[in-house]
Amino acid sequence: MPKNYVKIVITNNIIEIMEYEKLNVNGNPNSKALQVEKGNGEYKEENYANYQKIRRDTIRRLVTQNFDKNTSKFITLTFRDYITDVKIANALYKAFIRRLKNYFSDIKYVTVIEFQKSGRIHYHMISNLPYIKSKELEKIWSNGFIKINAIDKVDNLGAYVIKYMTKEQADPRLQGLKAYNCSKGLDRPTTITTWK
Repeated sequence: MPKNYVKIVITNNIIEIMEYEKLNVNGNPNSKALQVEKGNGEYKEENYANYQKIRRDTIRRLVTQNFDKNTSKFITLTFRDYITDVKIANALYKAFIRRLKNYFSDIKYVTVIEFQKSGRIHYHMISNLPYIKSKELEKIWSNGFIKINAIDKVDNLGAYVIKYMTKEQADPRLQGLKAYNCSKGLDRPTTITTWK
């Protein structure tokens, strides 16, 4: 059967072409997964993996569009305490971002959450952060430890960042919550569709 609907996403020098046989009633091929995530419908558990794919694609494209391996920093934020509650961890993370903006008001970032095997939460962040000593950044974080990873040899930053996302597609701790955080004003990829 021929594909009737085409979506093209242009992210810097990467062009993705998606073809669909039909659209749902809302005119969005991903809308069912979005409804499932919000708790609508009977297939929430089954389709959560589809929604996770949408999130991963969004993050991959944001990173590819806004960051490069030569000037960006990849930072791991680890808690000193054994924190497994996403809402508590997110509140501490958001307080860190507010403190960081006091030092660097024009900071851009994308941050993903990861659960370690023990259930403990930590964050991976790619940022345009200028040079700062690790100890100084750790003081601003103030919740534990940080590590700044070298990424100058990474070919695909978007893929590199999403590999740190929680691997378990249906982890119930993230259902209904954001799997990533990003700064305002990030450039978005160009999207062209054959439908309105």
